[in-house]
Amino acid sequence: MKSWLSNILTLQQFDMKLRDLETKYLTIPGERRKLREEYEAAQAALAAVRETAAKTDQTLKQTEAEIASQNDAVRKFLTQSALVKKNDEYQTLLQNIETAKGRISELETRVIELLDEQEAARQAVADQEREFAATDKQIREELAEFEQLVESIKADAVQLKSEKKKFMPRVELNVLDAYQNILTRDKGKPVVPIVNGSCGNCSLRVTPQMINEAKKGNLVFCDNCSHILYFPEEA
Repeated sequence: MKSWLSNILTLQQFDMKLRDLETKYLTIPGERRKLREEYEAAQAALAAVRETAAKTDQTLKQTEAEIASQNDAVRKFLTQSALVKKNDEYQTLLQNIETAKGRISELETRVIELLDEQEAARQAVADQEREFAATDKQIREELAEFEQLVESIKADAVQLKSEKKKFMPRVELNVLDAYQNILTRDKGKPVVPIVNGSCGNCSLRVTPQMINEAKKGNLVFCDNCSHILYFPEEA
């Protein structure tokens, strides 16, 4: 293999590794955002079941308070009934007592229902708290891993850039200029093999003359995408 080709392929390995590190680094903010959204969703779910449990508790207290109020009314009506002299007033008080007792019966049935709802709501809160704790632990661990990954990427990038800087003087300037121009404008590899008679980047058919030049180890460029071409057997 020609030394220029060996050197430019080695340089490309440095750049592709650096590009991979950059790609990983750029995905981290999005992954962190997903974790924040997952955490906020878990928080919202826990807040929702807690709110439901609180409303059930409040409704139960209000219902029990109304039962107490109706019982007070019954006692009041009974006291009044013992004092009234007129029959119609007495009958009205009896009717009021029956109405209050009927309401008490309804409320007591509702209390039983609310007690079941309260138990279910408290169980839901307990379950959701366990789930939230597990989610919180997992997210904290993943965020810590991202922090470690960031530091690892930075360290690897610094090392690769240092090694690349030391290696670059070995690359011929005319090859280096062409390579860097391609690297800057294109996300693909600047140096690609000729695959089945076509450019390894854009798949355009390569002329027989260019293939022969590549076989000789000469510097050739794709007529379509301008990427540097080499013959695989020469690598």
